[in-house]
Amino acid sequence: MSLKYPDFLDTFSQKIGKTDLALATLVLLNAIKRTGPLLDKLLTTATPEHCIVHTIHTTKMSSTSQKHRNFVAEPMEEKEVTELAGIGPVLGQRLSSKGFDKAYVVLGQFLVLKKNKELFIDWLKDTAGANVKQAGDCHQCLSDWCEEFL
Repeated sequence: MSLKYPDFLDTFSQKIGKTDLALATLVLLNAIKRTGPLLDKLLTTATPEHCIVHTIHTTKMSSTSQKHRNFVAEPMEEKEVTELAGIGPVLGQRLSSKGFDKAYVVLGQFLVLKKNKELFIDWLKDTAGANVKQAGDCHQCLSDWCEEFL
């Protein structure tokens, strides 16, 4: 199935749903910047299913949670510790009880540990009882935030 540009966008938005259309549009715009002349070929020969699979495999943010994307999208300010990816209410309470009530306090520890993934994961496991996945998600969230804002 090959579609021309207007039909392609309609079919693409139907396949992924309206809520993900904004993210998909950003991904497509980013692809346009990188591919230039190849875009015409993509729009005339690729199926919507191909583009969805390609988007999922080539977009770094697609493997992160909405919570992660929300956190990385804006300055930290006074965000609660539970706004960090990987930190839910239980871990948030444990961290808060030890003085890590705001995301910026956890960021401070992340920086003290020199952004080292292994050290940070061990610290979060020891301090709040996080599992490896939760600690890894939190590390990646802070790492991506630092890349964006520091």
